Amino acid sequence: MKENSYYSIGTIKLGYGNFNLPPIMIGTLFYQGQTLVDRKNPSHFDREKAKKRIDLQTELSKQYKLPHLVEISANEPDSMPIYLKFYLDNYNPPFILGGTFEARMEGLQYLKDYGIKSDKYIYNAISNLKNQKEIEALKKFKIRNVVVLILASNNIT
Repeated sequence: MKENSYYSIGTIKLGYGNFNLPPIMIGTLFYQGQTLVDRKNPSHFDREKAKKRIDLQTELSKQYKLPHLVEISANEPDSMPIYLKFYLDNYNPPFILGGTFEARMEGLQYLKDYGIKSDKYIYNAISNLKNQKEIEALKKFKIRNVVVLILASNNIT
């Protein structure tokens, strides 16, 4: 990406070095330990509470004139299609697909089967994309929008 350039996903512009663009508010749902998810069965969650959180984020986005995205995250692969169905039944893309590698893979297949094209969401990988299976999946599903969070660490000796 050239300095002072951007790309669009839906009506949201993302870019590096373009300080005319506002920051993007991102809220994550269904992550491990979140209170709306049943700890014994992560496929069960409080749908009304989830809607309230997304709606509140939408209201804050309008109030502060900040674009926003919702990240759908899952630790368990079986839960991801349930979370995505809930989101897609109630809200429109774009969104961010996150979670564990296995959950993201399940999500990619579900989105393909559901007919959601890869330009309607951002794939969030918490890795350095050295996982060959992940690279192959990104090619297979023709994923174009990838955010990579590289976790850095210092070895303190």
